[in-house]
Amino acid sequence: MIYRLRLVGVFIALAISIGFLGLPRAHALATVDPSKVGVFGIPNDAAAKAIGATWTRYTLNWQNWDTWKNGNGEKPPPIAAIENSPSLKIILTFAPIHSSKTRCSKSRAVAGEAVCPPKDLTQYKQWVHDVVTQYKDKVYIWQLGNEVYSPDVIKFWGGPFDDPNAIDFMDTFSAGVEAVKAVSPSAKIAAPGIAFEKIDFTPSGQPQPSASDATEWQGIAGNFTKLVSLQCSNIDYFDDHLYWSVASIPGRVAWTKQTTQSCPKPILATEMGMNIGGDYKESNGRTVSAQKIASAQQSEIEARYTSAINAGVTMANWFYYQDKTGGAGAVDSLSFFGLVDKQGNPKPAYTSLASMTGAPGSTGGTGGTGGTGGTGGAGGAGGTGGTGGTTGGTTGGTTGGTTGGTTGGSTGSALLHFVPRGFTSGNFPTTPRGIIALIFRTVIALSGAIFLILILIGGIQYLGGAGNEESIAKAKKTLINAVGGLFLVLASYAIGTWILRAVGMFR
Repeated sequence: MIYRLRLVGVFIALAISIGFLGLPRAHALATVDPSKVGVFGIPNDAAAKAIGATWTRYTLNWQNWDTWKNGNGEKPPPIAAIENSPSLKIILTFAPIHSSKTRCSKSRAVAGEAVCPPKDLTQYKQWVHDVVTQYKDKVYIWQLGNEVYSPDVIKFWGGPFDDPNAIDFMDTFSAGVEAVKAVSPSAKIAAPGIAFEKIDFTPSGQPQPSASDATEWQGIAGNFTKLVSLQCSNIDYFDDHLYWSVASIPGRVAWTKQTTQSCPKPILATEMGMNIGGDYKESNGRTVSAQKIASAQQSEIEARYTSAINAGVTMANWFYYQDKTGGAGAVDSLSFFGLVDKQGNPKPAYTSLASMTGAPGSTGGTGGTGGTGGTGGAGGAGGTGGTGGTTGGTTGGTTGGTTGGTTGGSTGSALLHFVPRGFTSGNFPTTPRGIIALIFRTVIALSGAIFLILILIGGIQYLGGAGNEESIAKAKKTLINAVGGLFLVLASYAIGTWILRAVGMFR
């Protein structure tokens, strides 16, 4: 009798172990400190709270400001966002883009990004002075320029960096500092962000540029070093832009720390996001694939935030909050780097970020209007399981906001932590790959459960068949067949997982 019990116990343990191999397993996302989390271009406080962001950054266009102040245009979106985000730590970047008040060394390749030296530094200082005067109590850090260090003037700075015979970036930066400090002597100023381009770094901070990138990198490093040397007393923060590979992030931050040893200041990462060297095109090689980008975002967002924060940055800012619309960007992969699409619908990476920060998550989807709020939690699937009363109530409707947000939120939270690897966390798969992955895991899970039940039945029959050889023989046959089936399930799981990982359907 004891032998029989041990035999059945072994079979049951084996069945449970194999059965769980087929069950969907949660991918436990890392927890990040919300005080270090930002997203570029957050439109308002409610959107920030939904994803647990503390920081954001906006870029202000000089000509748009002038047009608005002259009564000939709408309020610039960055200004509207500043006014709607009193709880956020805002970084505002001055972009001297103006058709009549700036002078570019060369024609710009990208329309609307002609960031060039001002023709008259007095006019430039007046603009900065006016902006700071109006928003000094709302902006946390003022940034004077963006990605200006490249010697290639077709990049973000269309003029000389340091030229004794012309108004250059160094002149513009000094003028900006003077204007900011005249209004707010204690204001914090950030140096322009460093565009590391496609340069790889060792973890210790040694750059490894390719032969084709070596000259440009020398120019970037040289100009940055010059700014550090000449403007240290005017700088409160440095800024690393962390694109390219995730593996390069610690080395980039380490390089900046080493380069600024004589001028140690906190390091921001006001732009961080997709691998700009990634292949996000459709099979035709021309059209950008929004699905490929969404999948890459989902797989990278956790690693980028944790890597940047662990490297020691004060904050990490995902680029961008919402997909860009219109213009040349319509065919540019950068147009799809947002956490929400052009219609405002959250993408998988949005849900992941909310889960990492422990935030309410999505706006509660379109659910929340029902009294029970069940769809409020699932529609938000959203963040870490619905939106709770506030966000869910706001977007999902006030009815059911409290009850629906709480009840649906609890359900959504439980579901969020039991999501199959290989497809969207918190959302049901909508892509063919995600659907195939879901079907595969479901079949494996059901098969494991069926064979587990058969082993339990066979074990009960075996124990109850004492003295009845026919019953014992039948029970043995059931057990043998069930165990054989489980081994087939195990083999199918191993082979299927290998194939699906090989084609990129599982992480």
